Amino acid sequence: MKKQLLHLVLLALFGSASAATPGKAQFSLHCVSLRFQPGTTTSLGLKYNLELTTDSSAASTVNGELVPLPVGAPSSHGCYYRLGGDSIFEPVSGSFFLNLPEARDDNTNAIADFFEVSQAVSAATTTGTFEDFERSGKITTTWSREANSKSGTCRLNMDGYGLTFNLTYEILEFVGTLNYSTYATNVVGFVTLTNTLAPSKRLSGRVDFAKVTPDRLSLGAGAWTDETGRSTVFLGSEELDRNRTNYVNSLGFKDGDLTTSVEDYAFWLLRISDSNDANGNGIPDLSDVPVPRSPSLGVSLSNRQLLFSVRGEVGKRHEIERLSALGKTNWVIATSLTLTNDPQTATLPVPTNGIGFWRVKVP
Repeated sequence: MKKQLLHLVLLALFGSASAATPGKAQFSLHCVSLRFQPGTTTSLGLKYNLELTTDSSAASTVNGELVPLPVGAPSSHGCYYRLGGDSIFEPVSGSFFLNLPEARDDNTNAIADFFEVSQAVSAATTTGTFEDFERSGKITTTWSREANSKSGTCRLNMDGYGLTFNLTYEILEFVGTLNYSTYATNVVGFVTLTNTLAPSKRLSGRVDFAKVTPDRLSLGAGAWTDETGRSTVFLGSEELDRNRTNYVNSLGFKDGDLTTSVEDYAFWLLRISDSNDANGNGIPDLSDVPVPRSPSLGVSLSNRQLLFSVRGEVGKRHEIERLSALGKTNWVIATSLTLTNDPQTATLPVPTNGIGFWRVKVP
């Protein structure tokens, strides 16, 4: 009799719902600032050193950042610098205006290759300018970096000083996964990311998207936790546009590097790659309307109790109805619950005569 009871319970389903569709996508962050290590060179037997920073204060924090400049600026990136050496009595402070190489996207993932660790940069030359209280002049820079290397070389010539530095720059990148549940109008997910530059550094936390159109998502502001438990605030992104299976736009952090004493490394590119497409319409599940499905009901027996496993849309009320015998039509509500999880368990007693039929219904 127990076998018949369980068999009939599993068949007794009713109703429909547009439930959440779970999925897993690739998630990456690419900083559009570069981190430069201090460099040294020699000229005519004299030694010189160069440091880059975005802190202009008197007690400057040398954070190595070359930061993107607003549209209309004389170059794509800029920073302050400190130049010292054997023939310089006191370090000289000034401003750099540097151009990065022309954007390429050889792997067609909607992220410029220059900011991806996996992509190479081959001897690309650009120009810029520098200015301090003593001199000003032209800068010539030659950039190179091997594929799958976090570090590259920038050969930087300051023609006003006649100095050439071979500086090491680094790409900052986080890669990982997004586990999500997508609903009709929004997406709720959790990201787990690792820093390519330093694998011991991690970010993780919740993300919330609104569905603007099937091809566009809006990411709300929030905060993620790093490997030490510190919270880092991100500002969100209103327009994550779809490019095939990729969603790309900028993402801002209040402070992208918590290890320095100033707020820096704030500007990043966000890419989500989702290959899930349940209905085969060419739109990834992340931004598509979930495929409607019926709620489901499972059952198991434990200590003379029936444990019903209810699957369906979180936030919807589900009613479990009981019928004492086949052929009757007077279904009675045995219990109801609003799902806070999918699946969710409801407990009911076993009928005294051991016979019963159940179904789940979404009103």
